[in-house]
Amino acid sequence: KETELNLEKLKMISPMMKTPYQKARLFEIYTNNYLNFYNSTGSFTAANKIVPHVLSEINVHQKKLAPVDKHLLYGNLANTYFGLGDYKNCLLWINKIRNELPLNLRPDLDSEMRMMNIIVHYELGNADIIPHLVISYYRFLRKKSSLSRPEKLLLIFLKKLPDISTEESLIDKMTGLKKQFILPESNTSLLQFFDLTSWIESKIEKRKFSEIVKGKAQKHLI
Repeated sequence: KETELNLEKLKMISPMMKTPYQKARLFEIYTNNYLNFYNSTGSFTAANKIVPHVLSEINVHQKKLAPVDKHLLYGNLANTYFGLGDYKNCLLWINKIRNELPLNLRPDLDSEMRMMNIIVHYELGNADIIPHLVISYYRFLRKKSSLSRPEKLLLIFLKKLPDISTEESLIDKMTGLKKQFILPESNTSLLQFFDLTSWIESKIEKRKFSEIVKGKAQKHLI
């Protein structure tokens, strides 16, 4: 409730912004915090309420937004669309990050978007290009000084993903991955936007991704 109150305060000071730079900064700060808050609580429908406004305003402020702020905004939009099950629009914003923004701008978020890109193509049924994307993702991660255990496990799983032909086999593989996939609370490199473990659990439990994320968020509020 406090977060929602502060978001409303940000919205209320909009008329006070006079210069193009001030307007662009408030647009970025309000939009990224709004989307991130509702995405992280699984309220993707609430997040979607401001998407039309974002799409209409983003070109107005485009030149005034720093590349890193665009990266965050595009990532938040991608996550909103993923939570809504709109994978085509999710892919559109992931591609904007990859095609329009400088490489290595945010290596941590770039890694996440590459991982998320593979999962979105899986959801879209594009199994034929997943092996290529996995190789590209591996090459990107190999440039790091070391691969984390979650990254190694994820690469192995994603490589086998196109060959999983039945729902029973998928649930079995996902269950095995979940048992091994223990992400330390301090490691947020894969969870800045996209809750990977909730996606895995949604497949195992045959529930919506949004329901899993929302359920976890509500436990923290109790």
